[in-house]
Amino acid sequence: VGPYNEGDTLSLTCEVSGGKPAPRVTWWMKGEMIDDTYESLGAHTVTNTLTLVGLSRAHLHAVLVCTASNSNHTAAVHTSITIEMNFKPLSVTILASREAVSAGKEYELACQSVGARPPASLTWWLDGVQLANTSISTASNGNVTLSKLLLVPSDADGGKFLKCLAESPVIDHQPLYDLWK
Repeated sequence: VGPYNEGDTLSLTCEVSGGKPAPRVTWWMKGEMIDDTYESLGAHTVTNTLTLVGLSRAHLHAVLVCTASNSNHTAAVHTSITIEMNFKPLSVTILASREAVSAGKEYELACQSVGARPPASLTWWLDGVQLANTSISTASNGNVTLSKLLLVPSDADGGKFLKCLAESPVIDHQPLYDLWK
């Protein structure tokens, strides 16, 4: 199910039909029962609605199992779902020595964002003007996004701020940034 954003509330209803006596319907995660508040809806239907408030990074790919059982003489039946999640970036860093640069000389700079899912959108800015000449790559686990910038500063760029901005492409949030004067 999902994808859900970090902090969202997830609500799932497991509905079981049949069984005599009526089954006990429970939710499980990581081998532990997390909800056993089921109710009968008529003669042959039992439901259990699970609500998880404040989904976190720990819920990514968590498997939720709904189990129905009505005696020790028959095997329980179950179904499961996996939670998909979106995350905003945790950090962004311009990977440079931060030493002075020379006008007219070409520099390849890198900016790294960690923690976003899907990968963060990285943009470069020089005193409020977005720069081109960038490339973006993502680590194989999708957790690290890297953007490279080819920069040829001019005399007029002295004292300006270079900014790398990291944003989630799917979550509305305050962007993260790193500055270099």
